[in-house]
Amino acid sequence: MTAPHSPQVPVAVVGIGALAPGATSTTEFWRNVLSGRDMITDVPPSRWLVEDHYDPDPATPDKTYARRGAFLPEIGFDPLAHGIPPATLPATDTSQLLALMVADQVLADAGGLSGVDRERVGVVLGATSLELLGHMQGRTQRPVWLKALREHGVPEAEAEAVCDTIRDHYTPWQESTFPGLLGNVVAGRIANRFDLHGTNHTTDAACASSFAALSTAVAELSLGRADLVVSGGVDTLNDIGMFMCFSKTPALSPTGDCRPFSEAADGTMLGEAVVMYALKRLSDAERDGDRIHAVIRGIGASSDGRGTAIYAPLPEGQARALRRAYEQAGYDPGTVELVEAHGTGTRAGDAAELAALRTVFEESGRSQRQWCAIGSVKSQIGHTKCAAGAAGLLKAVMALHHKVLPPTIKVERPNSAIRTGDNPFYVNTEARPWVRAPGHLRRASVSSFGFGGSNFHIALEEYVPSEGRPGRRAWRSRSAPTELVLFSAPSPDALLERTIDRGRPLAETARESQAGFRPTDDVRLAVSAADTDDLCDRFARAAAAIRQRPRTAFSAPGTHYATGAPALGKVAFLFPGQGSQYVGMGADLAMFAPTAQAVWDRLGGARYEDRALHRVVFPPPAFTDEERKVRADQLNATEWAQPALAAHSVALLEVVSGLGLRPDCVGGHSFGELVALHAAGALDAESLVALARTRGELMRAAAGTPGAMLAVSAGPDQVTAVLDEAGVRRVWPANHNAPDQVVVSGETGEIEAAEREFLARGLSSRRLDTSHAFHSPLVASATEPLLGFLRGMPLTAPVTDVYGNADASPYPRDPDEVRRRIAEHLASPVLFNEQVEAMYAAGVRTFVEVGAGAALTGLVGRILGDREHTAAALDRRGQNTVSTLHSALGELSVRGAQLDYAPLWAPYGPSGTAAKEREPRMTVQISGANYDQPYPPSGGASELPPPNPPRSLPTPAPAPVFVPAAEPVPDPADTDTDTDTDTDTDTETSTDPDAAPALRADPHWAAMVESVQRQAAEAHVACHRMLADSHMAFLKMTETTLAALLGSGREDDPARPTPPRSSTVAPAPPTPFTPPVPGPEPRTTAPAPHPLPRTFVPPTAPGVPPARAPESAVRSAPAPSDAPAAATPDRFEELLLTVVAERTGYPVSMLNADMELATDLGIDSIKRVEILSAVRQRVGDLPTGDVAELGRLSTLREIVDALASAAAPVAEPTAPTEAPVTKEEPAKPVELRRLALRTVTVPAPGLEMAGLDDGPVSVVGGPSRIAALVAGKLTRRGVRAEPATRVPDGARAVVHLGGMADVGTPEEAGRILREALGAARSVAPRMEATGGAFVTVQDTGGDFGLDGREPGRAWLGGLAALARTAAREWPAASVKAIDCERGGRDAEAVAEAIVGELLEGGPAPEAGLRADGTRLVPRAVAAPLEPGTPTGIGPESVIVATGGARGVTAAALADLARTHRPRIALLGRTELPAEPPGAAEATDEAALVRQLGAHRADGTSPAEISARARAILAAREVRATLATLEEAGCPVRYLPVDIRDGEALAAGLHEVRAAWGPVTGIVHGAGVLADKRISDKTDEQFDRVMSTKVDGLRTLLAATADDPIELICLFSSVAGVFGNAGQSDYAMANDVLDHVASAERARRPDCLVRSIAWGPWRGGMVTPALAEHFGRSGIELIPVDRGAAAFTAELGAPARDTRIALVAGAEDATPDGAGDPSPARIRITSTTHPYLADHRVTEEPVLPVVMALEWFVRAAGAWRPTAGGPVLRDVRVLDKVTLPRLAHEGHRLTVHGRRRIVGPPSGLEAELRDENGTSHFRAVLDFEAAPTEGEPWATVPEPTGPADTTDRAVLYDGRTLFHGPRFQALRALRGVGSHGAEATVVGVTELGWGDDAWATDPAAVDGALQLALLWTEHALAGDSLPMAVAECRVHRRGPAPDSLRCVVRARKVHDTGARCDVALFDPDGALRTELLGVELVRRPD
Repeated sequence: MTAPHSPQVPVAVVGIGALAPGATSTTEFWRNVLSGRDMITDVPPSRWLVEDHYDPDPATPDKTYARRGAFLPEIGFDPLAHGIPPATLPATDTSQLLALMVADQVLADAGGLSGVDRERVGVVLGATSLELLGHMQGRTQRPVWLKALREHGVPEAEAEAVCDTIRDHYTPWQESTFPGLLGNVVAGRIANRFDLHGTNHTTDAACASSFAALSTAVAELSLGRADLVVSGGVDTLNDIGMFMCFSKTPALSPTGDCRPFSEAADGTMLGEAVVMYALKRLSDAERDGDRIHAVIRGIGASSDGRGTAIYAPLPEGQARALRRAYEQAGYDPGTVELVEAHGTGTRAGDAAELAALRTVFEESGRSQRQWCAIGSVKSQIGHTKCAAGAAGLLKAVMALHHKVLPPTIKVERPNSAIRTGDNPFYVNTEARPWVRAPGHLRRASVSSFGFGGSNFHIALEEYVPSEGRPGRRAWRSRSAPTELVLFSAPSPDALLERTIDRGRPLAETARESQAGFRPTDDVRLAVSAADTDDLCDRFARAAAAIRQRPRTAFSAPGTHYATGAPALGKVAFLFPGQGSQYVGMGADLAMFAPTAQAVWDRLGGARYEDRALHRVVFPPPAFTDEERKVRADQLNATEWAQPALAAHSVALLEVVSGLGLRPDCVGGHSFGELVALHAAGALDAESLVALARTRGELMRAAAGTPGAMLAVSAGPDQVTAVLDEAGVRRVWPANHNAPDQVVVSGETGEIEAAEREFLARGLSSRRLDTSHAFHSPLVASATEPLLGFLRGMPLTAPVTDVYGNADASPYPRDPDEVRRRIAEHLASPVLFNEQVEAMYAAGVRTFVEVGAGAALTGLVGRILGDREHTAAALDRRGQNTVSTLHSALGELSVRGAQLDYAPLWAPYGPSGTAAKEREPRMTVQISGANYDQPYPPSGGASELPPPNPPRSLPTPAPAPVFVPAAEPVPDPADTDTDTDTDTDTDTETSTDPDAAPALRADPHWAAMVESVQRQAAEAHVACHRMLADSHMAFLKMTETTLAALLGSGREDDPARPTPPRSSTVAPAPPTPFTPPVPGPEPRTTAPAPHPLPRTFVPPTAPGVPPARAPESAVRSAPAPSDAPAAATPDRFEELLLTVVAERTGYPVSMLNADMELATDLGIDSIKRVEILSAVRQRVGDLPTGDVAELGRLSTLREIVDALASAAAPVAEPTAPTEAPVTKEEPAKPVELRRLALRTVTVPAPGLEMAGLDDGPVSVVGGPSRIAALVAGKLTRRGVRAEPATRVPDGARAVVHLGGMADVGTPEEAGRILREALGAARSVAPRMEATGGAFVTVQDTGGDFGLDGREPGRAWLGGLAALARTAAREWPAASVKAIDCERGGRDAEAVAEAIVGELLEGGPAPEAGLRADGTRLVPRAVAAPLEPGTPTGIGPESVIVATGGARGVTAAALADLARTHRPRIALLGRTELPAEPPGAAEATDEAALVRQLGAHRADGTSPAEISARARAILAAREVRATLATLEEAGCPVRYLPVDIRDGEALAAGLHEVRAAWGPVTGIVHGAGVLADKRISDKTDEQFDRVMSTKVDGLRTLLAATADDPIELICLFSSVAGVFGNAGQSDYAMANDVLDHVASAERARRPDCLVRSIAWGPWRGGMVTPALAEHFGRSGIELIPVDRGAAAFTAELGAPARDTRIALVAGAEDATPDGAGDPSPARIRITSTTHPYLADHRVTEEPVLPVVMALEWFVRAAGAWRPTAGGPVLRDVRVLDKVTLPRLAHEGHRLTVHGRRRIVGPPSGLEAELRDENGTSHFRAVLDFEAAPTEGEPWATVPEPTGPADTTDRAVLYDGRTLFHGPRFQALRALRGVGSHGAEATVVGVTELGWGDDAWATDPAAVDGALQLALLWTEHALAGDSLPMAVAECRVHRRGPAPDSLRCVVRARKVHDTGARCDVALFDPDGALRTELLGVELVRRPD
């Protein structure tokens, strides 16, 4: 037995450096690890081409089934700085170059080499053979290439030339190639460059290489042969050879991901990395004062010996290495809490490793389970092979140093071997604080195993400085998610002059800003940003707000601004109580701030019930909902929640106290009061935690009766009254939190009863996450035991005032009295509302919440309301605590708090030098790929040549066969040569003796001739096909574009036929060349046609002149395309950059594809469409999909990718189609239609809005009382709903009541509109993807503001336009806008009206609900302008016009000037400066940009140049407008003023009045666009668009309030009336204008007020390219002259309507671009439809067809409310609807409608579908049906002859008439015969079906069908069922008042059924209902 080894010499890690996927430094590496960033991507084309080597079948020879991996990023390398001659770079493997860079990092981190004995510095690295070695060996294979070419008969010269070409794809040999490809030179170059004289070599142990090197390095130090060793691993070998090796093992993941220790693990993925360390003996490092990252305590190594396979892992061998490592370390694995495993993600490898680890760790004897976290960095960066161990070691070193347990990603369910919970390990999938009590060192271990059985295990320990030794901890790596940047200046202008250095690290910018911030400066700004770009964006948004209101303070998430003297007032700290806790609280802070970590180390180790406190707060990750619930329940238990809250609050308190923030007083809420006493010095932190635990245990023991707590949104008096009135006894008010919130405590059952009572009264309530009924008599028994505990605990008098919950006054100073107050606090109510009021009265103006969540911050705001105060929370649930802390500190700083931020930076080392680093002399970009390698090409596969055709005809050979030259010859690369031909064997053979030698000279000539003939024939056919394809593609493009622009159809509708798309087929592979058999040459006929490329370029083959195309083909061919035949991304990029350059004027050299269109290039939405149109013209009819989607793309590269994707091959039509010949028609004049916006009275259809039951309905916004009532009423009617303050995550249905709020100012209305847009934005992605329901509710009079009766609420008008736009963008969702007039009604009545519309209003997209019960629906109706008395506009009129200096408004004003010659004052923001020299020669934007770009200053961006060019053009346009108006004889003045600036506007109008007199007219045409879909719309864009339209109008009206205004004309848009995708804000702004116009008309009855909703003009914002785009989409544009004349006409005469729309196009055009209507929902239960229980054909109730007819008619009335009742055609029963759940939960059916492709545009097709989407009934709704045709009912023959007229009773026999009592509508049968039948029927009233919104009388109609069943039984001698109705006409709506005469008229009888007509007549003889062509089918039973 061998003696145990002596412990290893401890080795310190004194320097680290790394390059890894996604990281160029160790800081970036650590940030990626903590954030769980996945760096595995597709193989970049710079490494190897997927097209060359990939095949999904693992068995395919010489192919890999992997196409993903992790790769190093590009990094700048300076050859001269590293001693590498630039010319040798291609001959030097990139591993050597990158290793030099990382060695530089490591030595710099170690403090440099100054003073170091270089004789004793070594370099030992893990590495293997380099990629360049295999590459250079490729050149040596020339003999192999040559042999193969000779064997295929290639002439020698040609074969040599081919070999030369192949050779040129390899890097040429140089003198430096040999060292450049050697693996050992990786270490040698480092020793050479840094002049190191110790050992230098590399070690290869496969995937364990870096640990083999580390073992050698540690041995060097242990044996004293070196004092410093650089060690690590280097591996950039991710070439195809390495992928092939791992593929054929096989070890790679077939699903393309690396998932170590996951149940889904199926293999590894390859990565690359360069990671190194500087190592010293720990004693030397401490002696030298080095900064130490961690300590290596032991290294264990072993070999597997004889195993099953050389590459198979062996658990026994790995276990040997583990045991040896801990023997060397001197401790057992029971003290290790983190293992960074080898963890490759292979099933066998992970299983073997887990088995070895479990064996060794369980030998430690530690009884606790799952104490050790396990993970693998390979889940993020792949298997980095030789560097794998080094990468894992770096992760472990960083984890120890930062005291963090790092995550492993991609584990949704752990491996079964680790999931059981009975072993030492758990998979750590989230970053968590690593908490250890002082004196207990953190320990980690790392494994690395290599092929061949090489096993290594490293034991690590955190470094804690020794007493009396100068050793120091290394600086931490910054990984904060945000940084806080502070700005202060003496004035707003000075602040706005500040600039941000984009090239500087954000952390350095933040650090410097905090040091230089002065809270006494006049203006102060704080910005919390994630990166420098985010900082610039936030600063720009803040600057815009400051410019607008420089003296107005504001706060937004992460941004705070204040001006003037600091107004901090007294500061109070508030500490939250139980209910605020959440799992993981404070984790982010502990991982960021060592101060907070130290608190958790000190307090978190407290153990109760054999569990540490920190394991409850930061438990191991949960993988199921059940596990998550268990963890949350444990923390919520009061005995755990209280000490946990205490520890978190103390940690936060320590951090802010370290910054110098001191409170003037403190307070808490409930348990938080104890933390407040600690903050006031009454007890220490350890005592606080002990007290918290004891208090919790006593409360748990005291609560023998289960209890709960409920927060109620009401005042205390109201809550008490409800409890008393309901008789709820065992419930008590526990907390008075705010004026409108009380928390009650009580027994669980009684709390549930109270909750129901509050809900019934419309009071919202919410259960709290508490385990007992605190602050109630139920816990009073704990008071005395707690007092006893307190008497034994040291406690002193508070040194700071502590405001108590019980009486809202400060605590007494006597310690015994303090103890008594603490004990009594248990059962006494919490008067938090009164407490905050008392603090405020004492002068507190700043409240800081120190603890979990932000509940108290919200309560303070509700208590103090608009009173001056600041409330800041340091922690918010669901947000990163560090980001929340930064935002709070920023807010406090700008309010005047003097904070010292230095403690937050101290652990991160000194600030970086401000001086810029030396500029490199020559920097090249390198990565893992070798530099300047000839292959793959830089452009990837797109630059590869296409496959070649068969050999061309040689020039010298005569051609004995005629070759037709009249047909175009296709590109051989695109011709399929594998075609069948018909051969004529009776072919003449030439006998010319001279011809034979020519033929024999090249035996392949016949095949070449055949190829040419075939290509010519194919070209002829393909040319015709190309023309047909082009035409079909155009049709498809037009349809798609129209749908995108108007929302007029759904592309995912499978029922719609789609025209065949033109195809672009990739070239076929060439047919292998085979010499033909000698014999007669065959003649070939034209083969089956094959597709051509879109761009047809005939080839020019050697010796064959290009064929000339027939003239007809030339005339009919499409215009030549600039796009190359191979539509590759690179070529699209080139084309796009060219077009952008042409259309913007930027030189191409200034452009790159990654530029942002808006921010970098200044390209707006209109210019974007112009550019896309130009690209489309260049590439021909390329299918570009949804134009709206292209418009959403933000960069040029995204557009390139979309275009390239659109050019992908698609299906080819099966037969060629001749291109149609069209005759050009003369252009018709554009019709201009005038539509008036009015309302019509429409009753509710009695159908439910669809989507409400897709999830709980979130009722948000507006008065809380109404919200609670709406939610309660919906819930009681079967729709789950809950009130909420914000839209919850994952919401599927939202009712936004913001428009019901009381508004005092337009600004308040604007905030509500913004909140509504925010609510829509939060659900937009889900609504777009899967649908749902979204409802806006406003009160603008119940008629959408049309009568102007609510002028103060007109500013809320934009809510309906938001809904209209949402409906366009979310075709899968149900959207509705409700205008509910309050009109003095109480909240109960208003809520009832809203709920009634939701559940009875059906699919109507808009509904107005008047207070008198009237239901209105807005409609646009034709209203031609009628001549009337001319208005008084004339030369004396003074008209102020906004937006009229440019665009269409200018054209309109010019026409007005020519007609009436008023005096016009134009207002605009465009300045009129002098133009720069030379600019006058440039006449368009592109030319201007080119001219300005040529003279730009350094640093000027393309966007800035573009903006300057547009400004010049705008100024020109303004000058031209002024000249035009003056030429028309109109006095004109131009005022460059922002109309939103009230002071500037007033000053400008003062000048106008002084010159011309008072203002008499207003024309408001100003407006801007910021088109984005709702999901992408930002608040800044919303504010900009709304402000120009709405704030501009408000300011203009205010500035002219005292003027005698006779005219107000507002330029609105059809976007506001009908909605428009991408223009939510623009639509909302224009809708507000419409509402305000109505209000102004009501206020000024003698004033002509008009709001004109314009359709698109042919001019203004509509550029020629955009006009062409509209034209292709079928959208008529308003000609400028017609629009201008219409404007003048509108102002020339009064009219009835204030709000009108002017659109171009024929009458049948749909200006709203309406798509498919929204569906409607029907709930069927025995309560809602009890009569259906009597419609049973067999066992279960069956839905009768008459109900489908009824619901179709109802839905039709909602879809087309003014179209009249439709005729239902082609009604079909597709599948019966059985109702087995009628008596239970019921059924849900949905009525769907969609526009018909054929027929009149108003026609719809309706379907009734079940919950699964199955269609059961279908009908066509014809709203333009002609009167009934056919035989009149007046001549109906007698049913059985003239003598048989006796009424007979009807027998319901249970078979033919199977109907139960409530369906027995037949009352008297007059007769049944071969010609028909007649009877008397009754309807719903007589049968007691109840009062419903009946559109028909379904009971009577069913009675008519029953009569048809009797007639069929007579005619067929069998029973039948109705299955179809050809036509259903409803002549009189609603239920029948009395009995009806029913007549059946026979049509046809056949074997399987019969056909008849059925009619119902009222007692007055009038026709009520007709069913024509009723198909009855014989029942199979």
